[in-house]
Amino acid sequence: MNKDKGKIICFQIGAREHYALPRGFHQQGRLAAMVTDFLYPDLPGVLKPIMNGPTFKSLQLRDHPDLGKMPAVSFATKALLFELGAKLKKQQGWDLIMARNKWFGRMAAAWLEDYLRKANHKPVVFSYSYSALEIFKVARKYGCTTVLGQIDGAMAEEDIVRKESELFPEFKEGFATIPSVYWEHWRQEVHLADYVVVNSAWSKNLALENGVSENKLFVAPLAYESGEAETSKGIRKNGFQTPLKVLYLGTLTLRKGLARLLNVAKLLEGFPIEFTIAGGSSLVVPDRFKNLSNVKFTGKIERDLTNELYREHHVFIFPTLSDGFGMTQLEALSNGCYLVVSPYCGEVVDSPDRGIVVDPYDAENMAETLRQLATNESKVWHLPDSDMVSGRFSINNVCSLYP
Repeated sequence: MNKDKGKIICFQIGAREHYALPRGFHQQGRLAAMVTDFLYPDLPGVLKPIMNGPTFKSLQLRDHPDLGKMPAVSFATKALLFELGAKLKKQQGWDLIMARNKWFGRMAAAWLEDYLRKANHKPVVFSYSYSALEIFKVARKYGCTTVLGQIDGAMAEEDIVRKESELFPEFKEGFATIPSVYWEHWRQEVHLADYVVVNSAWSKNLALENGVSENKLFVAPLAYESGEAETSKGIRKNGFQTPLKVLYLGTLTLRKGLARLLNVAKLLEGFPIEFTIAGGSSLVVPDRFKNLSNVKFTGKIERDLTNELYREHHVFIFPTLSDGFGMTQLEALSNGCYLVVSPYCGEVVDSPDRGIVVDPYDAENMAETLRQLATNESKVWHLPDSDMVSGRFSINNVCSLYP
């Protein structure tokens, strides 16, 4: 890795990780610019009434207090027109994802070409995967170092999801094979990247399986800020109480281990264990799981209510079959939850007092783990306070790992 860390330009679609990387680089004095598709403040006032209503709610939230202090660039008006056009064309699924990536890559590459033509330095160019191809072509033309932020497990992860969909067809998740051109563009991105950053050892293994050279790979976890999270300093004094309250929070998909979790819940009917499954979903929950006496489905939870939800539960369960990292693990730990998590994600559990790693493919073992927690009412577990959690995964620490 290049030890001479110069200025960096970050390209990203959306508010991924609440703009954590560009904000961190700005704090370190390294950010030359952040370039994104849409920032609400950049939209001309005459167009803002179009944003009213639930249709564009996600775009309304594209802001952060730190952005006003940063060199941030967006294509707000053109992005809004793109989204409106996509809705009129009724684009959806992979067609929409690929069209959006291509549009952003073209806009960002044109901006970068203009920037580098005038610049008197060669910044590091960082872009998240799947929209980086045109950006990297320009960066390499001007001799810039290129860093690809790999957001998922690519083809290897697609294979995991396909197998799970075949195993549990009753969930009707509607597995769709990703177009081959999507992967061909990604391979070109990897070829043009000097470095490929992944967020966990699990993601690194998938990248190697996908053919990424180990010489290019390095691991940097997600950055975490505790926000309003609070825990008792050092020890959660009330221990595990009966009934044991177990929370799953996230999108309800087969990749996240939903089918595996519901099978565990079914094994535990009649035990003093209550499951809350919170999150939006487009899949169909089979009848045999809909009315489990120990499971409550809440639907999607607004972001500002999640800390309270964590605090209402003793255990956070994360049975994912593949995740680049799994930020909810950090959120749950900071809010006082004990972790029962999959090995197929970021490594957060660093002590048996804070959690346990259990393979989600082994339903009996996961059920037995929860049974033991539920029957040990006097259990008191040591947890870090929120400052300790956010310190371990702080924006500054994470950004320091980048070239």
